[in-house]
Amino acid sequence: MHGHTPVPRPEVLPNRINVDTGAFASSILTALVLEGRERRFLSTESAPERENAP
Repeated sequence: MHGHTPVPRPEVLPNRINVDTGAFASSILTALVLEGRERRFLSTESAPERENAP
């Protein structure tokens, strides 16, 4: 599993999985959950910034 190369969606290849969905620019943060032989992705989007946020 790695990052450092932003992609629109997690990229699953035979020898690696890229989970870098460019959170700095896209506001989409992705994580990989590995349980036994199963894998799943969790993604979230940050809330939009408000002009008058405290």
